[in-house]
Amino acid sequence: MSDDHTTSAPSRTFILSPEEGVAQALEPVLRSLPGVELVACREFEESCFTRLREQQAELLFIDVRALHYPLDDFFGRFREQAPAIKLLIVGDDDDGEFVRNLLRSGANGFINAGIAEAELARAVEHVKAGHLWVRRALLNQVASEAFELERMIELSVKERLATLNAELTPREADIFRLVLEGLSTREIAEQLELSQQSVKIYLGRLFRKFEVKNRSQLILSAFERVCPIQNMIQLFRKTLDRRREQRSLTPFIPDPLDDKAP
Repeated sequence: MSDDHTTSAPSRTFILSPEEGVAQALEPVLRSLPGVELVACREFEESCFTRLREQQAELLFIDVRALHYPLDDFFGRFREQAPAIKLLIVGDDDDGEFVRNLLRSGANGFINAGIAEAELARAVEHVKAGHLWVRRALLNQVASEAFELERMIELSVKERLATLNAELTPREADIFRLVLEGLSTREIAEQLELSQQSVKIYLGRLFRKFEVKNRSQLILSAFERVCPIQNMIQLFRKTLDRRREQRSLTPFIPDPLDDKAP
């Protein structure tokens, strides 16, 4: 199924469904939207991935009957082919827990198979703009749960940081904070008005307290105490490197999970 349009930048929209019903229900509305180029796949197979990759699909509707588990791997496979693609799941049962699992696994939204034309158009624009799309009551519930989780994590991190700081002298805490910000020994010395040798002495004390041998291990050890999640450690490191790059400096902190890091 395809269509030719005069628009210079069509929105490449795919439908993955093992049955014609879903495609037939969505097709008239999707074709009525400006600049939509519509393609349908019947099976989760290599030919579909090839078309996704070649056309760099922007939006993919997936019939719930076409889902494969685990969902993280399933959704990830599509994004390997078209990194910017948005995934909208189509089904009849928008059970709260099921939809939350879809969102946690990487879906961008869920629509009912009998969705009204105007609402479908809004869903497409909403998702293409980078937002989630589910029925409002469920979205409010998801947001509420996310805020509560964020609050719990924030309180836990604050408590762990307070315990961590209690183990350090004020000067050690200053040095430690600047190490986490990615500053070099020279930069730390300049900011705290110390000699570089003094900074090295304090760094040695921190290494002994944390039972580590270098800055990378220090950052890893400290962050594990605050938030012991490997993915968060990687994210933390990338954030620090990004700060360095914003100051036109090369990334200072090597990967703390790399055994070869100095």
